[in-house]
Amino acid sequence: MENKDIVEESMNKVSHIIEYKRRKKRSWADLPQELLEQIMTRLSFTDQIRFRATCKELKSVARTLPMDQLPWLVSYDNDEDNGGSYTLCPPSNIYTYTFRIEPEDPAYMIFNPIKVCASNFGWLLLYEFPHKLLFFFNPFKNEVIELPPLEVQHCEVASFSSPPTQPDCIIFVLDNSCSDTKITICPLKDKKWTMYEFDTHFHPVENVVYFKRSFYCAEINGALGVFNLEERKWKTLPESKAIPKGAYKQKTYLVEGTDGELLLVMEACLFSWIRVYKLDFAKMRWVIVEKLEKRTLFLIDSTSIATYTTVRDMVDRYHYISDGLMMFYSNKAGRRYPCTKKYYGVDAENFGNMWIQPPY
Repeated sequence: MENKDIVEESMNKVSHIIEYKRRKKRSWADLPQELLEQIMTRLSFTDQIRFRATCKELKSVARTLPMDQLPWLVSYDNDEDNGGSYTLCPPSNIYTYTFRIEPEDPAYMIFNPIKVCASNFGWLLLYEFPHKLLFFFNPFKNEVIELPPLEVQHCEVASFSSPPTQPDCIIFVLDNSCSDTKITICPLKDKKWTMYEFDTHFHPVENVVYFKRSFYCAEINGALGVFNLEERKWKTLPESKAIPKGAYKQKTYLVEGTDGELLLVMEACLFSWIRVYKLDFAKMRWVIVEKLEKRTLFLIDSTSIATYTTVRDMVDRYHYISDGLMMFYSNKAGRRYPCTKKYYGVDAENFGNMWIQPPY
């Protein structure tokens, strides 16, 4: 072999070695944006935060809705001498996150006598009894958004249409403490309440669902009340009753489904049985749903959540909190079970009282 060939071969080997080392040193940030977003969909909310925090380049990757949008639990504890704290409990995670709030912090008002009215978009809508105040609280950011004082005597149920950081957010309150139904709404951009009175008496369960420019309420037997934001009109739909009069039940939950559906969940005493119905909008009647398929429901009085899941152990189940215990009802087995002791990273007896979805 001539010297020229030997030199050329050596140079090729050196080039291959340099290219190999260069590729070996390439970071995840060198991957195509589309591939990085696909990876993000397979990470939980907390894992997405860790992934984006690994380097400056990955920080620019947009947050993406994960395949499993399982809700978190939030609980809070007030120590009169030392301030208060609240804890966020993520799903399938051994860690919990506790945040301390000092009395001078605006968020400290969450420790006053309050009622949790709604939970959505990473925000809680809370009602403070002493001053008849509604306000938003974001436990992920320890942020408070105050609202004008209410002009109604009672806040039976309340909800909101979109994140309170958006100008089109509208807050909805229903009061039926008198013989008629009073509905008060507040476009957040106006910071002003407007009341509408209707000559009907409606006894809603606590769940209110904002669905297709209307707020839907349900009575315990499945009868629907609908307030249309465009027309500012309230109408009741007694023909939507789901079960025969007098049928035994304990609780009813109204839930926004995963595929543009409106679901009604009826629970017997101690979850001895459970029924799920889907609203047929053409006939305005409830239709029985036999299986949740790849979905799971998280039930609570103020806001219930339906979500898809790829976690096999959570498919076709209803999760709920009963007397401080985390429980689930298996549709397949037709019975209820206690969750494992370390489910959601905390002991079952220390569970909070509200589901909340992270602000993706």
